[in-house]
Amino acid sequence: MSNEVNPKRQLIASIVKIINEYTLVINKGSDHGLKIGDQFLVYFLETEELFDPETNENLGRLEILRGTGSVIHLQEKIATIKSNRTTKTIRTIKRTPNQWASVLLGSEIVEQPDVEVLPFEYPALNDKAKLL
Repeated sequence: MSNEVNPKRQLIASIVKIINEYTLVINKGSDHGLKIGDQFLVYFLETEELFDPETNENLGRLEILRGTGSVIHLQEKIATIKSNRTTKTIRTIKRTPNQWASVLLGSEIVEQPDVEVLPFEYPALNDKAKLL
């Protein structure tokens, strides 16, 4: 097993365009080794540095999560990423065949899983995106 670090894993991009709350453009593309389906963590980096109260060691800056996304379109120097965070809910549907059948047979209750894609949370230009 090699101890080499994959340089692609260290890739950090910046948000250069917000298409909508679900779709962002980053300043890295196929020239940087990206592929369709690559996943990114999108975050805002606070300017304040945090320090350990016991050792006074600099702990770095806090990353505020905006969401996660996958590359859906690639160009040489830019990529489009779309939110891939989802929430699962159960939707209850009451099915009645017709008015008379419901009197005789009752209604059928069906539970269906419903998956909703969540938008990025307040993305802004210059937010960061790091390859997962």
